[in-house]
Amino acid sequence: MVRVNKYLMACVLTLHATYTLAEPSFPRGDWGPAQRAMLEKKTLLTKGDMAAIPAPPGIETDEGQHELMRVMRIQLDPANGVRRPNARDALEMEVGDLLRKRRVLPDPNIAPTLWSMVSAVDHDVSITVLKEAKRHDRVAPHAVSDDIAEMSGHVVAPAFPSLRFARIRAAMGLLEVLNDQCADDYAHILADTAVDMEFSGQHRASDIRAAELVSAWTLSFVEASEQIRDEKIRAETELAVHLRLEGCPLDPKSKP
Repeated sequence: MVRVNKYLMACVLTLHATYTLAEPSFPRGDWGPAQRAMLEKKTLLTKGDMAAIPAPPGIETDEGQHELMRVMRIQLDPANGVRRPNARDALEMEVGDLLRKRRVLPDPNIAPTLWSMVSAVDHDVSITVLKEAKRHDRVAPHAVSDDIAEMSGHVVAPAFPSLRFARIRAAMGLLEVLNDQCADDYAHILADTAVDMEFSGQHRASDIRAAELVSAWTLSFVEASEQIRDEKIRAETELAVHLRLEGCPLDPKSKP
């Protein structure tokens, strides 16, 4: 532990030495084609534009340096080595497939309306995140410091807000809107996923917080909408059947 703390202190000095440099940007031209195309699409549930999210802390600020140090600390903790597969899954798998693997979502064949609603929420939250990302062009922690590794493979995406976390958070938030029986499990999974995102070297805490804001804004339209009332009722029924048969995702009886 002493050795790790000394290493982190050396990294702090390095960050302080470069505090006058502007943080590198992630221009839209470097986005993947799917992300660029998403900006041209219209939302399905949300109306208007979300109020602008405050800019993330710069690397020259105490908060910005604390965020980077936290990422380093998470990566250096030997106990977190087991996070690599989960971090890779969280950043690379399709959100629906990821949540099926983690026993959050039922099979789409037995819950088609629920999956349709997850898809609609995913569509809208993705558009809003990318609109915000275009305003900030923030890069991942591994691009800021050579002392931070890409633990999950290379990801071509702006860092703020975290698109992947926003999508996962919105899908699980939708489930909680429909049935809060597993709210504690969802909260635990999301908290663990947030640490996985930091461990990956792709995101900082402020990227995660911004993603949560976008997800909450998107879900507010789902809760208030009368237009999709019938769909919500069917999705609630599908989810209730799944929970009755399989239990909550972290319930031991839901394991194979």
